[in-house]
Amino acid sequence: MKTLRWKHTIGPEMCYHMLRQTKTAQNSVELHRHDFAELFWVDDGRGDHVVNGQAFPLAMGDLVLIRPDDAHRIEVSETAPLTITNIAFPVETLRFLARRYFRNSSRWFWTPSRVPEMIHLEPQIHAEIVQLADILAGAPHQPFSIELFLMNVLHRLDALEQASLTRSTPD
Repeated sequence: MKTLRWKHTIGPEMCYHMLRQTKTAQNSVELHRHDFAELFWVDDGRGDHVVNGQAFPLAMGDLVLIRPDDAHRIEVSETAPLTITNIAFPVETLRFLARRYFRNSSRWFWTPSRVPEMIHLEPQIHAEIVQLADILAGAPHQPFSIELFLMNVLHRLDALEQASLTRSTPD
């Protein structure tokens, strides 16, 4: 299994790396792990995400928070491509956010679960996150840009979770 290293794969001077790509059965994402964090979401199509030995279906609107050292790959069917947006960032950014905002958290990137957090986004939230990524794509490559993006995404995910808890609480 290939291990991707931030300083060799992306470059030590980069604060984040963003890539929108369409994967097919011929160019699926091979099994790998890395020393950086990433999040990706499905913009179109279907596939399977195999992470830490477990397979999960992927569909439009699915968002996955990959922790450093998660071993994962994406499988795409022969009949339909899968378009994803992937945003990678150094583990130092994750550590900073944990210290500053998520101390003692067991959610999002910090789940103790064997598999990382996977969230299905409703179309409106998916569109908001795509818009945030578009802003990030035009932003300076500075820590502030990726931190602002991640805080906005995590804020939306937290709001979704709170709304879900409110709806499921009996009166």
